[in-house]
Amino acid sequence: MSEAFFILSILLLAAASGLSILSLHGDSDRFHAHARRSFYLAGAFFLASGAVRYYPFALRDFVRIASTIWGHFYILALLLFLILAYIDLFRWSAHWRAVAAVALPFITVVCALFLPFLGSDRVMEVGLANHLLPFHVIFSFMGQLFFFFSFTGSLLGIFLENRLRRRSSLRSIQNFPSLEAIDAFIGWSLKRAAAFLAVGIVSGVALVWINYGRVFLFSFKETVIYVSLFFIALLLYLRRDGRLGMMKLNAMNAALFGAVLAMYIASNVILSSGFHSFR
Repeated sequence: MSEAFFILSILLLAAASGLSILSLHGDSDRFHAHARRSFYLAGAFFLASGAVRYYPFALRDFVRIASTIWGHFYILALLLFLILAYIDLFRWSAHWRAVAAVALPFITVVCALFLPFLGSDRVMEVGLANHLLPFHVIFSFMGQLFFFFSFTGSLLGIFLENRLRRRSSLRSIQNFPSLEAIDAFIGWSLKRAAAFLAVGIVSGVALVWINYGRVFLFSFKETVIYVSLFFIALLLYLRRDGRLGMMKLNAMNAALFGAVLAMYIASNVILSSGFHSFR
Protein backbone atom coordinates (compact mmCIF):
# COMPACT_ATOMS: atom_id res chain seq x y z
CA MET A 1 0.00 0.00 0.00
CA SER A 2 2.85 2.39 0.84
CA GLU A 3 4.40 1.82 -2.60
CA ALA A 4 1.07 2.46 -4.34
CA PHE A 5 0.56 5.75 -2.47
CA PHE A 6 4.12 6.78 -3.31
CA ILE A 7 3.70 6.06 -7.03
CA LEU A 8 0.40 7.97 -7.05
CA SER A 9 2.12 10.95 -5.47
CA ILE A 10 4.78 10.90 -8.22
CA LEU A 11 2.11 10.77 -10.95
CA LEU A 12 0.24 13.69 -9.37
CA LEU A 13 3.48 15.64 -9.00
CA ALA A 14 4.20 15.08 -12.69
CA ALA A 15 0.72 16.38 -13.53
CA ALA A 16 1.19 19.39 -11.23
CA SER A 17 4.55 20.10 -12.88
CA GLY A 18 3.06 20.18 -16.36
CA LEU A 19 0.11 22.29 -15.25
CA SER A 20 2.32 24.79 -13.42
CA ILE A 21 4.47 25.28 -16.53
CA LEU A 22 1.36 25.75 -18.68
CA SER A 23 -0.02 28.25 -16.16
CA LEU A 24 2.94 30.57 -16.83
CA HIS A 25 2.11 30.85 -20.51
CA GLY A 26 -1.67 31.17 -20.51
CA ASP A 27 -4.19 33.88 -19.76
CA SER A 28 -6.50 31.62 -17.76
CA ASP A 29 -5.99 30.80 -14.08
CA ARG A 30 -7.41 27.33 -14.71
CA PHE A 31 -4.02 25.65 -15.08
CA HIS A 32 -2.72 27.37 -11.96
CA ALA A 33 -5.70 26.21 -9.89
CA HIS A 34 -5.35 22.63 -11.15
CA ALA A 35 -1.59 22.70 -10.46
CA ARG A 36 -2.19 23.71 -6.83
CA ARG A 37 -4.84 21.03 -6.36
CA SER A 38 -2.59 18.36 -7.86
CA PHE A 39 0.31 19.47 -5.67
CA TYR A 40 -1.67 19.26 -2.43
CA LEU A 41 -3.25 15.96 -3.45
CA ALA A 42 0.23 14.61 -4.22
CA GLY A 43 1.31 15.80 -0.78
CA ALA A 44 -1.57 13.92 0.84
CA PHE A 45 -0.60 10.67 -0.91
CA PHE A 46 3.06 11.29 -0.07
CA LEU A 47 2.20 11.66 3.63
CA ALA A 48 0.02 8.55 3.43
CA SER A 49 2.92 6.61 1.92
CA GLY A 50 5.17 7.47 4.85
CA ALA A 51 2.43 6.96 7.43
CA VAL A 52 1.63 3.45 6.18
CA ARG A 53 5.31 2.51 5.85
CA TYR A 54 6.33 3.72 9.32
CA TYR A 55 3.17 3.28 11.41
CA PRO A 56 3.22 3.39 14.40
CA PHE A 57 5.61 6.34 14.55
CA ALA A 58 7.26 7.90 17.60
CA LEU A 59 9.93 10.58 17.78
CA ARG A 60 12.54 8.00 18.73
CA ASP A 61 11.94 6.38 15.32
CA PHE A 62 13.18 9.48 13.48
CA VAL A 63 16.84 8.46 13.69
CA ARG A 64 16.05 4.92 12.50
CA ILE A 65 14.12 6.28 9.50
CA ALA A 66 16.73 8.90 8.60
CA SER A 67 19.49 6.29 8.71
CA THR A 68 17.93 4.30 5.83
CA ILE A 69 18.50 5.57 2.31
CA TRP A 70 14.80 5.72 1.39
CA GLY A 71 13.85 7.29 4.72
CA HIS A 72 16.62 9.86 4.28
CA PHE A 73 15.25 10.97 0.92
CA TYR A 74 11.66 10.74 2.16
CA ILE A 75 12.37 13.26 4.92
CA LEU A 76 14.17 15.49 2.41
CA ALA A 77 11.21 15.44 0.01
CA LEU A 78 8.71 15.93 2.84
CA LEU A 79 10.50 19.10 3.95
CA LEU A 80 10.56 20.24 0.32
CA PHE A 81 6.78 19.78 0.16
CA LEU A 82 6.34 21.76 3.38
CA ILE A 83 8.51 24.69 2.28
CA LEU A 84 6.72 24.92 -1.06
CA ALA A 85 3.37 24.86 0.74
CA TYR A 86 4.63 27.61 3.06
CA ILE A 87 5.62 29.72 0.05
CA ASP A 88 2.13 29.24 -1.39
CA LEU A 89 0.19 29.95 1.78
CA PHE A 90 2.16 32.83 3.25
CA ARG A 91 4.58 35.58 2.21
CA TRP A 92 5.36 34.57 -1.37
CA SER A 93 1.92 33.31 -2.40
CA ALA A 94 1.74 35.80 -5.31
CA HIS A 95 4.88 34.22 -6.78
CA TRP A 96 4.03 30.56 -6.16
CA ARG A 97 2.95 30.06 -9.78
CA ALA A 98 6.44 30.91 -11.08
CA VAL A 99 8.38 29.19 -8.29
CA ALA A 100 6.31 26.01 -8.63
CA ALA A 101 7.09 25.81 -12.36
CA VAL A 102 10.71 25.09 -11.38
CA ALA A 103 10.27 23.46 -7.97
CA LEU A 104 7.57 20.93 -8.86
CA PRO A 105 9.53 19.24 -11.69
CA PHE A 106 12.50 19.08 -9.30
CA ILE A 107 10.44 17.37 -6.57
CA THR A 108 9.02 14.99 -9.17
CA VAL A 109 12.50 14.00 -10.35
CA VAL A 110 13.77 13.59 -6.76
CA CYS A 111 10.88 11.28 -5.85
CA ALA A 112 11.22 9.30 -9.08
CA LEU A 113 14.97 8.87 -8.54
CA PHE A 114 14.59 7.31 -5.10
CA LEU A 115 11.73 5.03 -6.19
CA PRO A 116 14.26 2.17 -6.77
CA PHE A 117 15.38 2.51 -3.15
CA LEU A 118 11.98 1.58 -1.71
CA GLY A 119 13.18 -1.91 -0.83
CA SER A 120 16.84 -1.05 -0.33
CA ASP A 121 18.61 -2.29 2.81
CA ARG A 122 21.36 0.37 2.61
CA VAL A 123 21.80 1.97 6.03
CA MET A 124 23.92 4.79 7.39
CA GLU A 125 25.83 3.67 10.48
CA VAL A 126 27.16 6.76 12.19
CA GLY A 127 27.00 5.73 15.84
CA LEU A 128 25.83 9.16 16.94
CA ALA A 129 23.31 8.23 19.63
CA ASN A 130 22.29 11.67 20.83
CA HIS A 131 19.17 13.85 20.94
CA LEU A 132 20.98 16.42 18.79
CA LEU A 133 20.90 14.15 15.75
CA PRO A 134 17.30 14.94 14.61
CA PHE A 135 18.07 18.67 14.87
CA HIS A 136 21.25 18.22 12.85
CA VAL A 137 19.41 16.31 10.11
CA ILE A 138 16.43 18.67 9.88
CA PHE A 139 18.39 21.94 10.02
CA SER A 140 20.95 20.67 7.50
CA PHE A 141 18.16 19.61 5.14
CA MET A 142 16.37 22.93 5.54
CA GLY A 143 19.55 24.83 4.75
CA GLN A 144 20.16 22.86 1.57
CA LEU A 145 16.52 23.19 0.51
CA PHE A 146 16.46 26.96 0.93
CA PHE A 147 19.63 27.01 -1.17
CA PHE A 148 17.58 25.12 -3.78
CA PHE A 149 14.88 27.80 -3.68
CA SER A 150 17.50 30.49 -4.26
CA PHE A 151 18.54 28.42 -7.29
CA THR A 152 14.88 28.34 -8.39
CA GLY A 153 14.70 32.13 -8.16
CA SER A 154 17.95 32.47 -10.10
CA LEU A 155 16.64 30.33 -12.97
CA LEU A 156 13.49 32.47 -13.09
CA GLY A 157 15.60 35.63 -13.04
CA ILE A 158 17.83 34.42 -15.89
CA PHE A 159 14.81 33.41 -17.98
CA LEU A 160 12.94 36.66 -17.39
CA GLU A 161 15.94 38.91 -17.99
CA ASN A 162 16.66 37.12 -21.27
CA ARG A 163 13.06 37.62 -22.36
CA LEU A 164 13.18 41.31 -21.49
CA ARG A 165 16.46 41.81 -23.34
CA ARG A 166 14.97 40.21 -26.42
CA ARG A 167 11.94 42.52 -26.11
CA SER A 168 9.58 39.56 -25.96
CA SER A 169 5.87 40.13 -25.80
CA LEU A 170 4.71 41.24 -22.37
CA ARG A 171 1.93 38.69 -22.66
CA SER A 172 4.50 35.87 -22.54
CA ILE A 173 5.85 37.06 -19.17
CA GLN A 174 2.74 38.51 -17.56
CA ASN A 175 2.53 35.69 -15.02
CA PHE A 176 6.14 36.13 -13.85
CA PRO A 177 7.08 38.22 -10.81
CA SER A 178 9.15 41.35 -11.49
CA LEU A 179 12.95 41.06 -11.49
CA GLU A 180 12.97 43.00 -8.20
CA ALA A 181 10.55 40.54 -6.60
CA ILE A 182 12.62 37.58 -7.84
CA ASP A 183 15.78 39.17 -6.45
CA ALA A 184 14.06 39.70 -3.08
CA PHE A 185 12.97 36.03 -3.07
CA ILE A 186 16.54 34.89 -3.78
CA GLY A 187 17.88 37.01 -0.92
CA TRP A 188 15.18 35.70 1.42
CA SER A 189 16.06 32.11 0.49
CA LEU A 190 19.83 32.56 0.84
CA LYS A 191 19.58 34.16 4.29
CA ARG A 192 17.49 31.29 5.57
CA ALA A 193 19.77 28.77 3.89
CA ALA A 194 22.74 30.27 5.74
CA ALA A 195 20.94 30.35 9.09
CA PHE A 196 19.60 26.78 8.94
CA LEU A 197 22.84 25.35 7.59
CA ALA A 198 24.89 27.10 10.29
CA VAL A 199 22.72 25.51 13.00
CA GLY A 200 23.00 22.15 11.23
CA ILE A 201 26.79 22.42 11.18
CA VAL A 202 27.07 23.51 14.82
CA SER A 203 24.86 20.61 15.98
CA GLY A 204 26.82 18.21 13.75
CA VAL A 205 30.16 19.41 15.15
CA ALA A 206 28.78 18.96 18.68
CA LEU A 207 27.71 15.40 17.84
CA VAL A 208 31.11 14.50 16.39
CA TRP A 209 32.87 16.04 19.39
CA ILE A 210 30.68 14.19 21.91
CA ASN A 211 31.14 10.83 20.17
CA TYR A 212 34.67 11.07 18.76
CA GLY A 213 36.40 13.91 20.60
CA ARG A 214 37.04 15.70 17.29
CA VAL A 215 35.30 18.45 15.32
CA PHE A 216 35.90 17.05 11.81
CA LEU A 217 36.24 13.49 10.52
CA PHE A 218 37.14 14.40 6.92
CA SER A 219 34.16 12.57 5.42
CA PHE A 220 32.83 13.59 2.02
CA LYS A 221 29.38 14.45 3.42
CA GLU A 222 30.90 16.77 6.02
CA THR A 223 32.83 18.47 3.24
CA VAL A 224 29.65 18.95 1.19
CA ILE A 225 27.86 20.78 3.98
CA TYR A 226 30.84 23.07 4.67
CA VAL A 227 31.22 23.80 0.95
CA SER A 228 27.48 24.57 0.77
CA LEU A 229 27.72 27.12 3.57
CA PHE A 230 30.80 28.71 1.97
CA PHE A 231 28.98 29.05 -1.37
CA ILE A 232 25.91 30.57 0.31
CA ALA A 233 28.05 33.02 2.30
CA LEU A 234 29.91 33.96 -0.89
CA LEU A 235 26.65 34.64 -2.72
CA LEU A 236 25.35 36.78 0.15
CA TYR A 237 28.60 38.76 0.19
CA LEU A 238 28.54 39.34 -3.57
CA ARG A 239 24.89 40.44 -3.41
CA ARG A 240 25.77 42.93 -0.71
CA ASP A 241 28.89 44.09 -2.56
CA GLY A 242 26.78 44.98 -5.58
CA ARG A 243 29.55 45.02 -8.18
CA LEU A 244 28.24 42.00 -10.08
CA GLY A 245 25.07 42.45 -12.07
CA MET A 246 21.94 40.46 -11.34
CA MET A 247 22.41 38.23 -14.38
CA LYS A 248 25.94 37.21 -13.35
CA LEU A 249 24.85 36.64 -9.75
CA ASN A 250 21.98 34.44 -10.87
CA ALA A 251 24.26 32.43 -13.15
CA MET A 252 26.74 31.96 -10.29
CA ASN A 253 23.97 30.94 -7.89
CA ALA A 254 22.70 28.34 -10.37
CA ALA A 255 26.21 26.97 -11.02
CA LEU A 256 27.16 26.75 -7.34
CA PHE A 257 23.93 24.99 -6.40
CA GLY A 258 24.44 22.59 -9.31
CA ALA A 259 27.89 21.74 -7.96
CA VAL A 260 26.49 21.13 -4.47
CA LEU A 261 23.68 18.98 -5.88
CA ALA A 262 26.18 16.81 -7.75
CA MET A 263 28.28 16.37 -4.59
CA TYR A 264 25.16 15.62 -2.54
CA ILE A 265 24.05 12.86 -4.93
CA ALA A 266 27.55 11.41 -4.98
CA SER A 267 27.82 11.41 -1.18
CA ASN A 268 24.45 9.73 -0.65
CA VAL A 269 23.93 7.44 -3.64
CA ILE A 270 27.32 6.63 -5.14
CA LEU A 271 29.61 6.58 -2.10
CA SER A 272 29.04 3.45 -0.02
CA SER A 273 31.88 3.46 2.47
CA GLY A 274 33.19 5.62 5.28
CA PHE A 275 31.56 7.83 7.90
CA HIS A 276 28.13 9.26 7.00
CA SER A 277 27.63 6.94 4.00
CA PHE A 278 24.83 4.53 3.17
CA ARG A 279 26.35 1.03 3.03
